[in-house]
Amino acid sequence: LGSKVKNERLKLEEVLFDEYIRKGSRNESWVSDGEIVYREPDGSVMLHNVATDWKKILASNASLSSINVDRYLLSADQKYILLMTEMVFKNMYSYRAKYKIYDTRNSAIDQFEIDTVEGDFDYVEWGPKRTQMVVVSKNNILYIPSYERRERAQQLTNSGREGVIYNGIPDLLYEGKSHVIMNVQAQPLVYI
Repeated sequence: LGSKVKNERLKLEEVLFDEYIRKGSRNESWVSDGEIVYREPDGSVMLHNVATDWKKILASNASLSSINVDRYLLSADQKYILLMTEMVFKNMYSYRAKYKIYDTRNSAIDQFEIDTVEGDFDYVEWGPKRTQMVVVSKNNILYIPSYERRERAQQLTNSGREGVIYNGIPDLLYEGKSHVIMNVQAQPLVYI
């Protein structure tokens, strides 16, 4: 970076005390060593390279204006944004939600569905490679090797029982932690 940085560098104080961050309205997350994804006050989802100050609109506010997005996650290949809507909290960190998928290449929005799963999901997250996904529904875990081929979802657990066994859903002791963790090679998968 050094001499190639033309503008003033971002200071820790600017990040810690930024009004948007303090209010939680931008929902920033790191997507690589030098890039963050965040939501602008107008609702647009942006990708920002902090080293070069390059910015790209991944989803415009016009595209998302008809959807009440509670949270969002960018896929590893940056082709899709997972939009969480209608979140209903069970307790402080655990929730059920409906999910939509926003295609960053053509602005299309589709309801996220899996043929073998009915209703809302307890947990959905992108994996570390391309469009891998992990899904928890009815206390059972499914692995999807590729969003484009979600009909090939593999059910990893089938012992989930409401009030008894919660695969992939942390109990009160582990609330706020990741439910399911995949390493970069996506094998093996670890879950609570």
